[in-house]
Amino acid sequence: MDNLDSSSKSVISKFIKPFSNFASPSDIRLTWLKKVPLLKDMDEGVLREISEKLKPKKYTSQQIIIKKDQTLEMMLFILDGRVTIEKTDGSRSELGAGDFYGEQLLVAPLGTSSSDAKPIINESVQTIDDVRALVLCATDMESISLKSKSIYKKLCMVTILKKVPLLKDMDEGVLREIFEKLKLEKYIPGDIIINKDKTLEKMLFILDGHVTIVNPSHSMRQLGAGDFCGGNLLVALSWTSSGDAKPINDESVEALDDVQALVLYARDMESIDSKSKLHFKKLCRVNILKKVPLLKDMDIGVLREISEKLKPEKYTCGDIIIEKDKTLEKMLFILDGHVTIVNPSHSMRQLGAGDFYEGNLLVALSWTSGDAKPINDEFVEALDDVQALVLYARDMESIDSKSKSHFKKFCRVTILKKVPLLKDMDEGVLREISEMLRPQKYTRGDIIIDKDKPLEKMFFIVNGHVTIEKTDGSLPEHLGAGKFYGVELLVSPLRTSSGDAKPNESVRAIDDVQALVLSATDMDNLDSSYKSVVSKFIKPFSNFASPSDIRLTWLKKGYFVN
Repeated sequence: MDNLDSSSKSVISKFIKPFSNFASPSDIRLTWLKKVPLLKDMDEGVLREISEKLKPKKYTSQQIIIKKDQTLEMMLFILDGRVTIEKTDGSRSELGAGDFYGEQLLVAPLGTSSSDAKPIINESVQTIDDVRALVLCATDMESISLKSKSIYKKLCMVTILKKVPLLKDMDEGVLREIFEKLKLEKYIPGDIIINKDKTLEKMLFILDGHVTIVNPSHSMRQLGAGDFCGGNLLVALSWTSSGDAKPINDESVEALDDVQALVLYARDMESIDSKSKLHFKKLCRVNILKKVPLLKDMDIGVLREISEKLKPEKYTCGDIIIEKDKTLEKMLFILDGHVTIVNPSHSMRQLGAGDFYEGNLLVALSWTSGDAKPINDEFVEALDDVQALVLYARDMESIDSKSKSHFKKFCRVTILKKVPLLKDMDEGVLREISEMLRPQKYTRGDIIIDKDKPLEKMFFIVNGHVTIEKTDGSLPEHLGAGKFYGVELLVSPLRTSSGDAKPNESVRAIDDVQALVLSATDMDNLDSSYKSVVSKFIKPFSNFASPSDIRLTWLKKGYFVN
């Protein structure tokens, strides 16, 4: 090695540099273990103990490593070669160097009796060519120290709980307290674990076996080790009165084979420490708000303040929750039950637990004045007993002025990002443009955009409807709340001046319209540094002669216009 020329030494040095900091084979094995999602945040001492259990193993071509319908006895980390996995439906997948298989082995010891909890695997693993692997055996996992086992179980369960969207940002201490409430339960084939049309009393995390879930439309899906069901229990418990909020389950859960699961009962959640319970409810409500696209990236402080405004409400079958042709005064997050929404074309859609109905209330509240509450053009009716968290427009108006200002700015930036040309624009530039949006009202019949006049504005509809009257004889196009028109305004300053671009189509208000308007004058008055950024960003679109050219290019790029 000493006699190698300097260029060869340099190549070798670069090649092995990523491995130069490894102190021992144990460190390399540690790195492999950290690739597994369930172990990536595991205590270092516990990981080291597990890493010492990894054993090198060689397999020849076409050798069956793991047999279908037998107890899973090992986890595999592939160093070299390829394996094929044959699933129960006959489909196959491949794994190669750097991949791992058998993560269920890590979930199984979370039961109280680890020897009972080894999962039955329902697929086979066979080598394609010669394979070298590191193997972790079930017996090795059972032999780790009691202290490490205890830490392992707690940290694994926190990781498993974080799979639940409502819990992923939950305080670690609260998650540990919830973990302590989990109980190991066993079910045999045919057991109905959760009954349809009964109060939902539990949520389960499957350690081994499979369940089938039948929903109201009689479609079925299967869940296995590592999956969970009954998540609506957590949504319900985010109410102020947890005892009232237990939802009626609209689907059944049945054991397909022997099932082992960790079960969280509603009654046990009610017994957690009051401080933890308060934190749980607050964060659950914040996560419920994050389901709304306009809010998902909102400042956490603002979301907490909005979450405090949510009020629990109950509706009985047949109640009209939101009336058609009336001012929209609320949005709702359904905790239990179902609603039907009938729109102006008389088509219907249903929403159930976990869904929300906004009706553009939040877009309207991003206006400067409270005049922007939209007139709702569809009604919402309870199909059965419904429990919901409701956000009233009047309560949004009462949030702290600093939060309100942040909310409005953020909402307007999010509205601008609906435009394909702007969705990846620099955030600072978008904020600057958002400050230029002005609320504007139009009455029925008003010509908002005239085909024979230069394009002077782009607008985002908050409420009402417009029709686009084409000059090519094609059918008029209708736009409603949440849609926008006039994106050519962003492109036209690059061609000549903003006043030269003509739309070649007229836009007329069908009914009373409220909109946020961006004028050509405001775009011309953009700070020069911002204008430079905009110019560079949309330069690829600057040679388009018409709106149809821009739309065609968007379609080719996979954008959905409006």
